[in-house]
Amino acid sequence: IYASTEAGALFAVRDGVAGFPAPWLQEGVDGARLRIRGGELQVQSPRAMLGYESGANASPVLADGWLSTGDLVEQRGDRVYFLGRGDSVISVGGAKLTPEEVEAVLLKVPGVAEGRVFGMKNPITGYLVGAEIVAEQGADVERLRADLLAAARAQLEPYKVPRMIRFVASIRVSEAGKKDRSA
Repeated sequence: IYASTEAGALFAVRDGVAGFPAPWLQEGVDGARLRIRGGELQVQSPRAMLGYESGANASPVLADGWLSTGDLVEQRGDRVYFLGRGDSVISVGGAKLTPEEVEAVLLKVPGVAEGRVFGMKNPITGYLVGAEIVAEQGADVERLRADLLAAARAQLEPYKVPRMIRFVASIRVSEAGKKDRSA
């Protein structure tokens, strides 16, 4: 189910395939309209909010009536795939990556229960990639660290490989229950 505070529930994908069908960009779905601008998903929804109660000026609704979701997407063939949040993009020496892309690789490594990827400030490159990992009970963390680095080096471009891996008991989340992306 794809939903947001500002737009309400927009659509549900029920076919068991990652992403959502690209034809929805032309046809709409469940009364909502979808488009991609600058790699970001924008929507119009009959269930959208009218405005912020506080009267805040920082509305995500654009001048043409479309809502800027902040979600980065990419159309590949007949599907649209979510890449991550625009506000969590990490810039390493000018090259950009989403934490979700790195997490997808790390979470597949046997012995990993959960993970969180974030940017760490660096005076030379702007940011470096950091990761916090919750190891499965009984896992050898030094062996797991080596396996994580090997998987990242094999599957990711060098600037996307975590420069710091820290093992933690739990992953920090925001009040909304989403992973906290701060260092």
